[in-house]
Amino acid sequence: MIETTQPRQVDADNSIQGVQNRVAPSKPESRVSSGISTQQSSAPVTVVADLHVGVKGTPAAHAKGPLVPASAFVGPDGVTSGGGAPATKRPSTLLEALEDFDRSFKGPGDAKDRAAKLTNLLYFATHRKTEVDKVATGQIVRNVMSSIVQHGGTVPLLEAIEALDVGQANVAALPLVQAIGILPGEDERKLYAGALVITLNRLLADPSSDQATVGRAVSQAAGYTGQETVVNREIASLSSEKLDAYSRATVLKYVVREGTPRTMQSLVNKLQHHRELVPGIIAQLDDPKEALIVLRRLATAVDQNHGPHRVELAKAIRVSCIKYAATLVDPSLQGPFKRLGEKLESDLK
Repeated sequence: MIETTQPRQVDADNSIQGVQNRVAPSKPESRVSSGISTQQSSAPVTVVADLHVGVKGTPAAHAKGPLVPASAFVGPDGVTSGGGAPATKRPSTLLEALEDFDRSFKGPGDAKDRAAKLTNLLYFATHRKTEVDKVATGQIVRNVMSSIVQHGGTVPLLEAIEALDVGQANVAALPLVQAIGILPGEDERKLYAGALVITLNRLLADPSSDQATVGRAVSQAAGYTGQETVVNREIASLSSEKLDAYSRATVLKYVVREGTPRTMQSLVNKLQHHRELVPGIIAQLDDPKEALIVLRRLATAVDQNHGPHRVELAKAIRVSCIKYAATLVDPSLQGPFKRLGEKLESDLK
């Protein structure tokens, strides 16, 4: 349970550094080659050679490791790049995505650019024509992610995950979870999955997010973090008399940040039976931007709930949204809370 003396420490953990502190990954014993040289600009020939590309149906056994089908280098539009075919100039090929990713992460680049390059690479993981090719592409993504860690540590990839926007998350969330799931080290999986859960939970507050896809990615990623038991314990603590309103607000933020769609439903079920706590909790959400994320996520969870007191809970949240908006001096900050309150009222009719 989060004690009243701990709330600010819990909030401080909402960062890449916080995720790193929770899990200090052990350095892999050997370098996993992405197939792209770290010392010179990558060329398609080098990439193809290092990835041990073979024709589809070739036996998996190989002196250098499993063969990657040449068809894994076919772009979503069917244009082949690599695997014995001339490289195309089209930007939507796997090889070009690999090169862009490599240059961005191993050279000068900011987090947003790297997030874009990561998304472009992951796009191919979901656009293969066969399951064999999907698996092969997933292995390629896993290898280049491991290579990036070997080259520059964990921070660049963590920052890229944190910088994903809504559109990128809609595309990249599920293939990124799958790539994380086949990373060789448990510490690596836990580290990146933790960062991804935090990022996706924030983006789920955006109305343009694909709730089903991104929500499923959160649920899958949370399986690698081991946080669900802790989240459920914090939900159970919400009604404890040992907690004041500020500490309960801290618990609420933690659940939204680290939880899953399933634990959000557990949260709503809990609050339905303790609706009297809602106004005090919401009043203690001191950062308006974070408060809006929390309240939007909470409103969505209430809308998806079928409990006996969901209507009364929605009313309590609506009133609290309006009151919260009234405490904000900046009119531009008031608007989103008022609109959320109006939406809750409309949904109740």
